[in-house]
Amino acid sequence: GKADLTIEADEKIVAPGFIDIHTHADEKIKQVSTADNYLLQGGTTVIGGNCGRLKGGEDIRHHLNEIEKTRISPNYGVLVGHGDIRTQAMENATRVAQEKEKKEMVSLITKGLREGAFGVSLGLEYWPGRYASTEELVEVAKAANEEGGFLAGHIRDEQAGVITSVGEAIEVARKAEIPVLISHLKACGSSVWGSGKTLISMLTMAQALGIEVTADQYPYRASSTGLSQCFPDWSLENEVDGLEELLEEPSQRRRIRSYAKSQIELRVGDDLSLVQIAAYEGEPDWSGRTFEDVLKMRGLEANLENAVDLVIEMFLYQDPTIIYHYILDEDLETILRSPFAMLVSDGYICEYEKDSPHPRSYGSFPRVLGRYVREKSLIPVEKAIQKMTSMPAARLGLHDRGRIAVGAWADIVVFDMDTIMDKSTFSNPHQYPKGVHAVMVNGVLTAKDGKHLGQKAGKVLYKKR
Repeated sequence: GKADLTIEADEKIVAPGFIDIHTHADEKIKQVSTADNYLLQGGTTVIGGNCGRLKGGEDIRHHLNEIEKTRISPNYGVLVGHGDIRTQAMENATRVAQEKEKKEMVSLITKGLREGAFGVSLGLEYWPGRYASTEELVEVAKAANEEGGFLAGHIRDEQAGVITSVGEAIEVARKAEIPVLISHLKACGSSVWGSGKTLISMLTMAQALGIEVTADQYPYRASSTGLSQCFPDWSLENEVDGLEELLEEPSQRRRIRSYAKSQIELRVGDDLSLVQIAAYEGEPDWSGRTFEDVLKMRGLEANLENAVDLVIEMFLYQDPTIIYHYILDEDLETILRSPFAMLVSDGYICEYEKDSPHPRSYGSFPRVLGRYVREKSLIPVEKAIQKMTSMPAARLGLHDRGRIAVGAWADIVVFDMDTIMDKSTFSNPHQYPKGVHAVMVNGVLTAKDGKHLGQKAGKVLYKKR
């Protein structure tokens, strides 16, 4: 019969829609259900609930029902957040879990996966995941494995302890016999620059031993996170109120300041132009400015002591979103060339022109294709597409997505390999990419020539039982 819709694709590439297995789309999908910054870069499926936390994740079934009612443009699935279930299972989540509490976590994981979550995510650099022992992680992982899920792990330390932390992820995969996906694999800070090769050889050895460990990564030299890592574990045991009390005691204040200073130094040395504020409710005008900018605006010297004052002030008011510029290109490229790393954004659904988000939320997939495939010839285009489509689809068990085939869902992106490129920058992030010609979600044309058409054909995805 005659086609209802014709898309001119002469001299363009027609690929499966990009599947972003590592996003924080759960934060804003209800407010911005069109998810323009994902659709306009070719993203047709987003997975939320990463890094140990799912917004509204206390009840997976309820959360997914709410999203079903919302009507959304991309397909959407979730992971159970280990941080969420730890908080539910423990009265005080800032210590090692006892047997009874671990059993409760196991039952919450079982429930979450039976209600449709694809796996469990860890956030071991954040509160309260940072207080979990390796043994607890193994038990949590075994519970996910029982239900056919996988473990997505934001490891314990991406800075000086990155090799040990990847080692822990491999150990959990081995002991629980579960597939582990190491989240946003990178080596942060000059003390570990050049470790990319070591990290990939660790994954290669694990795979050779039959341990299923893979990774994901985003294609930028900067990360985006909060400030909680600047404070020692013991100082956050009673959250922000407890921290405030400790800071009033001179000897504890000295210990906390010393730790915070060492954490900043570990990441950027003493170059405060490498620490950028993405969003902070206390001073919305600081969005996009660096620590160096803010200190100079206040008439202060841009040194580590003054940076520590700023960290404490901001964190006590409300944990901001911070961008650290501290990843080596060579490491990024080593990981990108590896067959074990899929591509993601680790981004958020953005409200256009609000705050100063990391550009990865707007440009991750076009950036890989434009910068690393076309300009640098680092990997062939087929390999890049595989890392954004069939690889994540396989990890999620979505056999009817991530490929173009009879009987598969028609999630499709048409792009121009000669022009595709991200336009979002750290100083001007709210810019959609170029070269993405058309995007279909479940057979419905949703974006065309850089414009969202307002269609909401996305489906809530449930893990296949």
